[in-house]
Amino acid sequence: MAETSEPLLGRFEAAIFLAVDAANGGELAGIEQIFEVFEQLFRRRLTPSEFAGSLALLCEAGLVEYSESELGVTPRGRKLLRHAGLPGSPDRPKRVTDLLGALEEDDLAPEGSVPAPSEQDITDALANLEADDASGRALRMGSEIAGPVVAAPAVGVPIVPVSIWDR
Repeated sequence: MAETSEPLLGRFEAAIFLAVDAANGGELAGIEQIFEVFEQLFRRRLTPSEFAGSLALLCEAGLVEYSESELGVTPRGRKLLRHAGLPGSPDRPKRVTDLLGALEEDDLAPEGSVPAPSEQDITDALANLEADDASGRALRMGSEIAGPVVAAPAVGVPIVPVSIWDR
């Protein structure tokens, strides 16, 4: 019987990928914004090393781009998201996880060959976010000034990826 191995990209990468997409409609968004959207969507906080490792894999897969402390979804990433179904679909997180799980080593750029945030970049972004929270300068997602947590890409279609952790 053939031995089954874990996929290179799994549910953490799927969750982070969905957060990058939701943070600014997939356009470039700061690490702090993506981290905060991730926490809002999944009610969970990853360590800086988990976050950096998953983002590196997503960048190496050509699904996410990193430029000057900002991340966004690439055209290849948008194509994968289209194949995962509508943003409000309750099975979308699982479909994104399955599509990412189908990627193989050959689908990724060599490790370290594409820009990706380091663990220190993530740590610094979190420190900035926590400093803003402590000073009261931060606009929290969902506040009256900051607006809704996530704007759905289609009118009336909520984004509900919280279920990814229940699978």
